[in-house]
Amino acid sequence: MRELKLWEFIKSSIESGSVVILMTVLNSTGGSPGKAGFKMAVNNKLACQADMPELFGTIGGGIMEYDLVERVKEYLKTGEKVRLFQKLFHNKKAKVNRSGLICAGTETIFLCSLNSDDLQIINSIVNSFIERKPSLLKITPEGISFINHRRNKNHIKFEKLSEDKWSYEENIGIPNTVYVIGCGHVGLAVSKIMSQLDFYVITFDDRPDVITVKQNNFSHQLVIKNFNEIGNDISEGEYSYVVIVTTAYPSDKTALLSVIDKKVKYIGLMGSKVKIKKIFDEVRSEGVSEEKLKFVHAPIGEKINSNTPEEIAVSIAAEIIKIKNSVS
Repeated sequence: MRELKLWEFIKSSIESGSVVILMTVLNSTGGSPGKAGFKMAVNNKLACQADMPELFGTIGGGIMEYDLVERVKEYLKTGEKVRLFQKLFHNKKAKVNRSGLICAGTETIFLCSLNSDDLQIINSIVNSFIERKPSLLKITPEGISFINHRRNKNHIKFEKLSEDKWSYEENIGIPNTVYVIGCGHVGLAVSKIMSQLDFYVITFDDRPDVITVKQNNFSHQLVIKNFNEIGNDISEGEYSYVVIVTTAYPSDKTALLSVIDKKVKYIGLMGSKVKIKKIFDEVRSEGVSEEKLKFVHAPIGEKINSNTPEEIAVSIAAEIIKIKNSVS
């Protein structure tokens, strides 16, 4: 996961003797390429191990990012402690704080020096991701802090009274997680693409000896279990997405009944319209409400005329990303 790798980079840099400057996008508007939550860390490479990179992450790329990185390098050379709040305008006609980009919109960024005094907080952040425990990252004009066992309703919360009075809070610890039920050719392809999209991937199948199960090196967890037993393995919440792509109608129906009552962000069911109608008719007769069935995305995926397992996986990923990034 990119967030974990970012904080591990910061931790390793500081433990190797470097100061790090963390750049965080606190807020963005319009066509800004950097969105709230984007982060980049730059270290003083001269103080670190020779093979360590000097930066990790992104705040949107382009000339804006290049200029800010060069500016940060100068801060690192002088040893100046940085606490800099800045709103950049992606418009060449802006009178102040032009980012160099012309995509319209704005990007509010905070630059913050981190050193050995911050290691305890950084370790807590790293552990929250490793242990997948809900926590809050808080950033204020004074720097970063960590709040354990707490989550906000919204993933990111930014409140600003002035450039000197503001706060940024971000839910951390529990990543976006996709539960792929079925590890045939489509399940394998979905596991691969969702891992590349920085989701935590948990894949289920009831056939330990199938070749596509053995080939699945993309899932963070591969669970061999009967599909009627998987309900308790799926965590509820806005970070949970369920993809049902088993190999047959009976197992699709079993999997759907196992997850239909879960309060998750997304449930998708693969199949033809005829098969889905048959499944829905049967589960209705078994007591599943129309409201719950309306929540199921079926047939699964964005309509892109997909045919191959890889194309179907792209359509599923596109639908999940659309749901994930939608504004409630």
